[in-house]
Amino acid sequence: MSTTITSKGQLTIPKHIRDSTDMTPGTKVEFEVNDRGRIELVREGEPMSEKERRFRSAIGSADMNEDIFNAPSVFNFFPPTARAPGESVLGPEFAVFSSLTSLRRDNFVNLVIFSTIPAAPPNRPSGTAIDLVSWDPLASDPDKLLDTLDALLLHGTMSQDMRQSIGGVLATIPASNRRSRVRTAVYLILTSSQYQVQR
Repeated sequence: MSTTITSKGQLTIPKHIRDSTDMTPGTKVEFEVNDRGRIELVREGEPMSEKERRFRSAIGSADMNEDIFNAPSVFNFFPPTARAPGESVLGPEFAVFSSLTSLRRDNFVNLVIFSTIPAAPPNRPSGTAIDLVSWDPLASDPDKLLDTLDALLLHGTMSQDMRQSIGGVLATIPASNRRSRVRTAVYLILTSSQYQVQR
């Protein structure tokens, strides 16, 4: 349902919404702009639940302009006429990956590996978590963990410099904290420039 803002900047909240939310004359409300740029109307001082706070700040596929249920065309998210920067050849993939999306992806990977995958409205399940249990046994041997992740994520092309850097970070994590080692290794690989090129 839509409503129109008057010349004085006022708007009317539809009656059925006022009734269902118990908003009566004199109810104080606040306007907020969420991370997606949408305006939300909330009761003044109404506390936000921790779950709602986490969900609002979550970064999902829609926030990277790649909402899996709402591709903009039959070409998915690759605009067919996009060109490689500074070239006359077509390069649709260059329209999908930019400096902004690279940061968004790093944040998304962090969320995926260390928490849950949020879904964007209107397709809003409670979220999906990645099960890393099968990787835990490999964490006691960082070289073996890196070999396996290298084969899976980089097709065996991880550079020696990258291996040493990640191995050095893993060595700082106690061997007893296997899940942290796995998460850290996966995160560092998925956010690396080598992975961005390989994938």
